Amino acid sequence: MHHSQSLLPRDAIVNLRASKIREVANAGIGRSDVLTFWFGEPDEVTPDFIRTAGTESLARGETFYSHNLGLPELRARVIAQAGLKSLCKPDDVLITAGAAEANYLVLRQLVSRGDQIVTETPGWPQAAV
Repeated sequence: MHHSQSLLPRDAIVNLRASKIREVANAGIGRSDVLTFWFGEPDEVTPDFIRTAGTESLARGETFYSHNLGLPELRARVIAQAGLKSLCKPDDVLITAGAAEANYLVLRQLVSRGDQIVTETPGWPQAAV
């Protein structure tokens, strides 16, 4: 960057439009007559035991990326809780950051370039990939 160039945002950033899902959410935020299904957020505050576990995890310094498939202990526990110990092992399980990521990964596994699928709109950006 030359010293004479401005530090103002580029036109591409200034002219960036909100996604359709963001437009829907913005129109409904704060309205009591609208059910908030747009971001997959619950309609209640995250339970205290989960917030406490998160706070304790941060206090222990657990702030780094884990294995790409998720924590091995968590994957083993998912298998045990689901009663699948005889059918799979922890490396067969993938823990995602949320439903949108899970849906994206399933689509990437099942759909190939050139396949035609039907999806809803407005939708998440991953649905267009």
